[in-house]
Amino acid sequence: MTMTKLTKEGITLLEHVDAKVSDKYVPIFTSELIKLLEPEFQFIDGTRIKGTSTAHFINLENDTGDKIRIYNSFDRTMALRVDMVSDGIAIPLGVDRLVHIGAKAKSFQDEFAEAKQDILDAVVVARTFKDHMVNTVATPEIAKAITKAIFVFGNGKDQNKGVTEVVNYTDILLDQNISLARYINLSIRSYLTGEYNYTKDGLKLNGRPKNSVLGRIHLENRLVKTLQGQFPEYFL
Repeated sequence: MTMTKLTKEGITLLEHVDAKVSDKYVPIFTSELIKLLEPEFQFIDGTRIKGTSTAHFINLENDTGDKIRIYNSFDRTMALRVDMVSDGIAIPLGVDRLVHIGAKAKSFQDEFAEAKQDILDAVVVARTFKDHMVNTVATPEIAKAITKAIFVFGNGKDQNKGVTEVVNYTDILLDQNISLARYINLSIRSYLTGEYNYTKDGLKLNGRPKNSVLGRIHLENRLVKTLQGQFPEYFL
């Protein structure tokens, strides 16, 4: 997948609605979101995910080191989402449910400005959850659920078909009271670098590296659902 770095000016150049999208589609411009989050958060860098698409993400950071990542596009190839990112773990801040269609989208930027304090408060909650994961020991039960969420093979109805076992090498560290945050971080890295093996249809296979941004987003979504089940108090 071809990716190119983006400056603030480069993001503005992307901000045109693709002719193929519905007339009901209302653009939510990333440059406006950057302005709305200033001065608390400052733009660090951006990345265009595909050369032929407007899909992109940007990184912002505040004075205390909290990092926010915004995903967006103007051709419906990627939904808007805003995450706090720490050590490779993405914690959603509740903005991803907003859409680009209809009256809700038309008033989005006004609502976003009004809800700015809610976003900043969500960062504080996300930071608290991050600290909780750092100070929580990964149990075999939680580790099993996390491995199931991260290590997925295939798509749709054939997902994990024939897979009977996954060997996540990070499990070796469970006897050393590894933190939940470190367990998640190392498991994600193992999955993305292909440093694991699995059994499918009776055959033991080695993992393969993965570098798809969309694949990483799907992984984060699966992981968040698992964490929501384990720690619902942080996702209210």
